[in-house]
Amino acid sequence: MLFVDTDECGCRIYMVTNDYGLCLIRTRSYKIANYVNYYSYKAPIDAQIAVGGDRNHPIIGPVWRFVRKK
Repeated sequence: MLFVDTDECGCRIYMVTNDYGLCLIRTRSYKIANYVNYYSYKAPIDAQIAVGGDRNHPIIGPVWRFVRKK
């Protein structure tokens, strides 16, 4: 879900949350926020954003990496 807010300087801040309400990214770039929002639909709860993409997991999409729990 994409939320739009403004900071104390009046600049727009975009925040994207997953289906569970956890913040995935907070940025001033609408293009990045929109891209993450598009791929965040039905992403698993343990998915995190991968900077630069993760080409080894094509089912989920190019923006996710997973936290390996021991």
